[in-house]
Amino acid sequence: MLDKRYSYFDALQKELNKNYHCKDLPPKKLGKLSNEALLKRKKDLTDYIRTLFQSTQLINTIALRNFFELDIHSQSMKTTELSKIANVDLHYNVVDMCAINSQVAICSLSKGEHTGFIQIFQISGQKMNIICEREYAFLISKIYFEVSIEYLYACTETGEILIYRISSKNNYAVIDDIKNIKVHSDNITGLVVVNKNIYTIGVDGRIVVTIMNDWQMKDILNSKSQLTCICYDINDRIILAANIISQIFIIDTINAQIEILSVLNTKSGKPIHRITKYASNLFVGILVNSLQ
Repeated sequence: MLDKRYSYFDALQKELNKNYHCKDLPPKKLGKLSNEALLKRKKDLTDYIRTLFQSTQLINTIALRNFFELDIHSQSMKTTELSKIANVDLHYNVVDMCAINSQVAICSLSKGEHTGFIQIFQISGQKMNIICEREYAFLISKIYFEVSIEYLYACTETGEILIYRISSKNNYAVIDDIKNIKVHSDNITGLVVVNKNIYTIGVDGRIVVTIMNDWQMKDILNSKSQLTCICYDINDRIILAANIISQIFIIDTINAQIEILSVLNTKSGKPIHRITKYASNLFVGILVNSLQ
């Protein structure tokens, strides 16, 4: 399931209409809609998407495939077996990584204590070739790629978010600078993007939302303990964030006010290392120190 705003569909429509004639996107209606109007809008949008997928020309466009993340989903469903596709010796420590599509991956690397890299790789057969690289005088702690708008978000150890637009030219990746924002006082430990709102967590214990329309920032919570991980549940439209003292914070993203719904305590007394939600089940990874 994909969570897309009307403005995203409108941007897709304009991109496709540059080279093709597409079915008109159902108009957006303002104000509170009745149940009947909501059902009609859902049907109209479903018919619109079905028409896009029935076009043999449109289904192969990069814009449509990236928008609906077709390559990502089809790649994951081809087989349940793990097989080695390619490998590369990076020489440095891998800090974080993410995928743009089935052919391109981004990696954050560290060299020494305060030198970081972002490298973009093209996967071809059993080879991974570097098509773009940037070096920094600080570490990049987390990276996140938003497919619908092709933005790369890089979090730094100094509490900044570096925002780039990723495009391609002559088979090489081009990184255009969009914005640098100081959000946290220390290392950013996690980031998710929901409807052009950037949610970040950090060592400083704060959950901060940055609105991309005007770049205003708002503190949602100060847990007073280092936050370790964050994820977004697209079905319930909630954000889950956890800290080192086993607390899990549930954040509502539907409500315009953006508020904390509840706080859970796993009572393990251990730092929560990873958290994710599938259907009605919450999966929590507890970090256990094996050193006595």
